[in-house]
Amino acid sequence: MPNIKSILFAQKQKLFSISRRSFQTDLLPEGAKAYINGKWMDSIGGTTFEVKNPYSKEVITEIANCDQSDAQIAVQAAREAFYKWGFETTGKERGAILNKWCQILTQKEAQLGELLTLEQGKALGEAKGEIQYSASSSIK
Repeated sequence: MPNIKSILFAQKQKLFSISRRSFQTDLLPEGAKAYINGKWMDSIGGTTFEVKNPYSKEVITEIANCDQSDAQIAVQAAREAFYKWGFETTGKERGAILNKWCQILTQKEAQLGELLTLEQGKALGEAKGEIQYSASSSIK
């Protein structure tokens, strides 16, 4: 019977067997870009920073290093979206959108949990619990 250390090592190998800067997931179809105004985009300055697995110190990927200019664009887009959300959609439509979002979170729980574990180093069960909690706000 395998001991707990060998089981944990095998799980770690499975989760962290990622080659440098090649983390691929359908959760981020455009890679690790910023999602601003409904589009995946690089930072205006074109700079990135490394995301490292806190356990193995391995680089998982590089993501857009957004600065104040990117934030200003994001804030303006959010203001416009807020108006559309609040005044151009009905409560019923907003409820349906939020319910769909919660369904997607639930369907992608395993993938999101693994991504959180890689990025933050938290236990997989805790990461999945975080996703479940987020999805529990579904409007019935």
